Amino acid sequence: MPAGTQAAAPPAEGQAAAVFAGGCFWCMEKPFDLLPGVISTTSGYTGGAPDHPTYTQVSNKLTTHVEAIRVVYDPSVVSYEELLSVFWHNIDPTQDSGQFCDKGPQYRSALFPATEAERALAQASKGAVASKLEADIVTEIRPAATFWEAEEYHQDFYVKEPAHYQSYRTGCGRDRRLKELWGPKPVTEPGPVPGPVPPAPQPLALARARAKASASSVVCRARGGSGGAAQAAGRGASGRRWPGSLRTKAGPRVGSGLAGGGAQANKAAAGDPAGPVGGMKLGDVGLEQGHRLFGPSAFDQGAGQRVHRGRGARSRGSG
Repeated sequence: MPAGTQAAAPPAEGQAAAVFAGGCFWCMEKPFDLLPGVISTTSGYTGGAPDHPTYTQVSNKLTTHVEAIRVVYDPSVVSYEELLSVFWHNIDPTQDSGQFCDKGPQYRSALFPATEAERALAQASKGAVASKLEADIVTEIRPAATFWEAEEYHQDFYVKEPAHYQSYRTGCGRDRRLKELWGPKPVTEPGPVPGPVPPAPQPLALARARAKASASSVVCRARGGSGGAAQAAGRGASGRRWPGSLRTKAGPRVGSGLAGGGAQANKAAAGDPAGPVGGMKLGDVGLEQGHRLFGPSAFDQGAGQRVHRGRGARSRGSG
């Protein structure tokens, strides 16, 4: 098997896949996971060269790929138009330098329709968004390309590391800018682009997700940050956590008929069997630059876990 990331397998019979680039792929999974009819979301890279890219390469602009997510869904339950609506309402389509605090071509927003019918829908939705925002829309509509699945430690990050995820998302100014663009709606709620508003997830699904997140919480020590309490807890604005004990998800996801629907319920119900993430090397995560507001990283090999030492987050503004 070639080194680096691997290409995504085709969707199963009766399923379809759609690829969206909206900047940080951590932040694009959850809005689609909450949508009934979505079976899975996967973070990855697409739209460029070379094959089998790694995060280190993409984040350091050593490829022509963008960060993206691949949404596998049941087209009998949720339409491509509804997916487009969720996509638009979770990006800043007027920003051509990247997305929010993440600057660089690897974070530019883009659509990758797989068919001519999807391309027509994407173009129509782009026009509707331009009319709604009364602005030039710089989001590109690009040819479909091989989707390379990102390293395991990036998958389902909002479930595995909820505190760290929220700290990054807030520090990046994502929700603040989305509210400016789209108004004070939940970021998973479709707006003027065609598509009905999806129902809110049921409490059972959310409880399962919280239980899974709690079971896979981890500890880190970070240098810097905004306060002693946050530093002691190993979360907040200071540094990324990449412990060796970070667990993988295992086994196929179940269908989308759980309470609340959507892939978030699937992920929570699938459980989290023990098993550390394999293949995590200093070169994969120690050189990540410019992405998540953090500076150069160093890793210490401790007793069974890696300790991340990062500078505190620095405000860079948003789109």
